[in-house]
Amino acid sequence: MDNITQGITGLAIAKLCLCNTKADKYWWRFVITFFCLANLSDIDIILRFWSYDIYFEQHRGYTHSLLGLLTIVPLGMWIIKKVYQDKVEFTLKQLFITSFSVMFFGHILLDYFTVYGVQFFWPYDVTHYDYALIFIIDIIMWLVAIVIGILRWRKYDTIKLSIAYLSIFAFLISSYFIQRQYIVSNFSSLYNVKKVHYSTFINPFFKTSVFGFDNNGRVVQAVYDVFDMIDKKDPRATKDYPYIPKKYSVNELPNNGTYDAKNKEKFRKYKAMGRIVICEPISDGANCFSLKYFSPSFSPELTSRIPLSRKIYFNN
Repeated sequence: MDNITQGITGLAIAKLCLCNTKADKYWWRFVITFFCLANLSDIDIILRFWSYDIYFEQHRGYTHSLLGLLTIVPLGMWIIKKVYQDKVEFTLKQLFITSFSVMFFGHILLDYFTVYGVQFFWPYDVTHYDYALIFIIDIIMWLVAIVIGILRWRKYDTIKLSIAYLSIFAFLISSYFIQRQYIVSNFSSLYNVKKVHYSTFINPFFKTSVFGFDNNGRVVQAVYDVFDMIDKKDPRATKDYPYIPKKYSVNELPNNGTYDAKNKEKFRKYKAMGRIVICEPISDGANCFSLKYFSPSFSPELTSRIPLSRKIYFNN
């Protein structure tokens, strides 16, 4: 999720974890320390300076994994202690609970709720596990954060504000979950498919995409917005749109042409990371891209809508 929302969530969690201390008496130390700690897992962004491909494959890997927590949680405990020095006395239990809660619940879990997901079990399993409920940026939470910030500036009680912020966040996540379940259930019955891939419910102002796979592995696709979900008889949801032509194959390379070892390895990595890949046969290979990050449009020019960074070309 975006770093601003993660940072503010981390501050709210830290306030509740340290409510019996005088940690936020030193307000700017508190804000800077826990805002940064909530975003510490994104330190792997430095991989972009080496290679975008490496960053794309490794981001939300080690630093977002259960193994990575064994490193970053103690580091967070040390940072808290170092920043406050002897100004505030913390117990070891307080340091651990605060560091773990801010980093896991304020960052890693939020990333799990986005379509990109996290590699919980890196390096033993590089699959990006996700439960796509929210987009990387949620406008509603930004508005909530602004209101909370104004109330904090007006000297409202910080514990009550933290509880209010986290309660609203929990309510939004719950509402997105209900919406997701409704869409998936509606889609399954409408198209008579059991396997459904839900892209993401960005927020009430945008669309979400749902992909269903029939018993023959063919892709069925529908696009919903908040109004489509109100009425199942919406004519736009009663037919199969030709977004993904039958010439595309799912998670397999077309049997035409040959493929060089480098691109076959990239295709294998994408599949291992849990990305649903579909391929279009071309003269001597295939043009593939990931469904997971593709938001369909009504344009018949399917591939023109796909960012280049999400494409994989297989040819000689």
